[in-house]
Amino acid sequence: MRQQTSGIRLRTQIALLTLATLLGLTMTSVSAWGQTFKVLHAFTGSPDGMQPTALLEVNGTLYGTTLFGGRYGFGTIYKLSSQGKESVLYSFTGGKDGANPSGLAQDNKGNAYGVTQNGGDSSCSINGSKGCGVIFKASSNSKLTVLHTFSGGMDGAWPQQVVVGPSGDLYGVAELGGDLGCGLEWVMAAELSSNWMPAETRPCCIRSLIRIQRVESSP
Repeated sequence: MRQQTSGIRLRTQIALLTLATLLGLTMTSVSAWGQTFKVLHAFTGSPDGMQPTALLEVNGTLYGTTLFGGRYGFGTIYKLSSQGKESVLYSFTGGKDGANPSGLAQDNKGNAYGVTQNGGDSSCSINGSKGCGVIFKASSNSKLTVLHTFSGGMDGAWPQQVVVGPSGDLYGVAELGGDLGCGLEWVMAAELSSNWMPAETRPCCIRSLIRIQRVESSP
């Protein structure tokens, strides 16, 4: 069931990614968008990654993540020029830095933020997974910093996406974990903080919003 659900989610993400690429890069007018199509990059699996899951445009350059592939097989962060030149900025090792990135967003300072579905704390295992995911920051010089490692408990497990709010706070969802193991929504302050707010007890599978601690560390 986990594999089937993941497959459906991946196919949906890839379809949305393809649609966004078409709309953002090849549509010159509403009547002409179907007349122009150009493949900017065809992924090979290694070292560039496979199964792209997120896309971010910054000043004409595309940044994205792949769920798998890369140097170690656990996904990548990549950069793609308008001419189709692809560069791998980071390859996930599947360890403390996380594995299988599935979201990407940018703040007003130019920092990129994302989440990985797996990796992080190897002692956290749900349904056979190795690690329950992390929240990370990627700077413009390709340095990756882990902001939070999910424990699978009150803070959740298997994060899926991340959004930067107007004040710089990070918001996202975790598929599992929480007070009743049914997933949750989380928020992380823009600055380092020791504040952590546990989720409220609610009926199973109604997600709760929790505030999780931001701790920056190098993987």
